[in-house]
Amino acid sequence: MFRTVFIAFIKDRSLFSLFYFLGVGSVLLFFYISHPAQSEIMYPTLIACFLYILYLLIEWSKYGHFHRQLKKRHAGESRELAPKTEEQRVMTELIETVTSDFRRDMSQLHIQNKERLYLVSHWIHQLKTPVSVNELLMDQLLKEETNSQSVDLLKRMKRENRGLHSRIEQGLTMIRMEGFEHDFEPRPVHLLSSLRKVVNARKSEFIYHHILPVIEGILLMRSGMRCYWSKLFRMR
Repeated sequence: MFRTVFIAFIKDRSLFSLFYFLGVGSVLLFFYISHPAQSEIMYPTLIACFLYILYLLIEWSKYGHFHRQLKKRHAGESRELAPKTEEQRVMTELIETVTSDFRRDMSQLHIQNKERLYLVSHWIHQLKTPVSVNELLMDQLLKEETNSQSVDLLKRMKRENRGLHSRIEQGLTMIRMEGFEHDFEPRPVHLLSSLRKVVNARKSEFIYHHILPVIEGILLMRSGMRCYWSKLFRMR
């Protein structure tokens, strides 16, 4: 980083350096031409070089520190800028203004997104009510219906209704992913039993689509803890 900043510093001062030495050279040349016998070139050249180096050191103390802070802030580190020149103060004010505007815009977008998610979540929750009512109505009709074709039709409708309910739950889960940290509770579970519950809950769908899920589990002992390696669904 130091090398990069230093090279940038030299480039920024290259035009000044050029005109500085052109000016010093012009003055020395003038006196040498006017009084060739009495002109001493080495001494004033050394003084000019000393003053030039002193100027560079002073400028570097202001330039280098500020630009190192900028580089670190650009890399993501939280750094307070300490400007030492008017140009640096203007740049710092501009950076702070842009950062403040960006944070305000992001905050507004976050609020708008939360409002939209709340409305969508509320709407999806309202969809669950008629789906649940349809489930109850179809259960009641299945108990009363004796016609085989009607029973088969009701079972198919019930299957589709359960699929709709499953998709609604998936939508709610996706909405809750925004605040996943509030719903996530890490705790040990029995993987094989959990997988069996999932498979049994979707048993009718598997039968309807002629799919036979197979859970293959291998019990491992590692540091006194049980770990299950499972191949979730191997379709036959």
